[in-house]
Amino acid sequence: MQIEFKEGLSRGLIAYDRLASLQKRIVDSNDEDIEIYMQKDGRLGRTFTFLLGCLPLLGEQYGKSVKLYLPPHAMKNVKDMDIYDYFGDTSTKCQRFRKIESEEDVIDLSLEIINDFPLNMNELLQERLISRVGEMYNNAFEHSEAKNIMGGKHFKPVNGQKYYCFSCYDTGIGITNKVKKFLKKADLSDEDSLKWALKVGNTTSIGLSRGLGLSWLLKFAEANNGKIRICTGNLLYTYSNNTGEKFEKLKNQFYGTLFEMDVLQDQRNMYILEGNKNGRD
Repeated sequence: MQIEFKEGLSRGLIAYDRLASLQKRIVDSNDEDIEIYMQKDGRLGRTFTFLLGCLPLLGEQYGKSVKLYLPPHAMKNVKDMDIYDYFGDTSTKCQRFRKIESEEDVIDLSLEIINDFPLNMNELLQERLISRVGEMYNNAFEHSEAKNIMGGKHFKPVNGQKYYCFSCYDTGIGITNKVKKFLKKADLSDEDSLKWALKVGNTTSIGLSRGLGLSWLLKFAEANNGKIRICTGNLLYTYSNNTGEKFEKLKNQFYGTLFEMDVLQDQRNMYILEGNKNGRD
């Protein structure tokens, strides 16, 4: 089966919906071999470059073989983000796009991510961040029912400012569906399902009191003027100081779960953790 994808993937709700529509065509296809030809060579957001690279892993979850054929600009992006090397040369250990298969992988990537943060922070804050970032990846293992979990990291300029972004995508059931299944409430809305998952202490694992741990990362994003995005089910969740928390509905179901966080480069301030308080000098 050949898919000609003619739409752009720049940013915002429309781009997430377009990507979700492409996911659906893969999942719903009766063919096991799928070739995707991206036609538009315009601006391609780094988030969507990462998600394009995850499409072959999504296909694997559903018994499909997916190949991407990309125009020059998109190809430059996938090379910059290690996606090309990940699929093209198994002898290359990719740093910016990699599969998470063990607790050791989670620890290694979490340490790298915090060491990459473009800001100054004290040791106590570093330890807390490593724990919370690791928890985010561990949740994909414990809750997603996924065959594949991918991690990504990169720098990007936004409106004259430089951000460091780290990502986690799993090909599993999705947070909203997992919560509905666990609570046995099939009619629960995606927004209410995600709000339940984000609440401190809620979890879909028996015997564990750990949720997504997002509340602490939200506090850090607020102090840093950073951003957080979660896409799962028919929902896009975003947080920034400019917009606050937003829950936006997708027309198409997004398969799996994407978590991303942008950290603003800031060398002028010292970020500290004192007791239970997160702040900056």
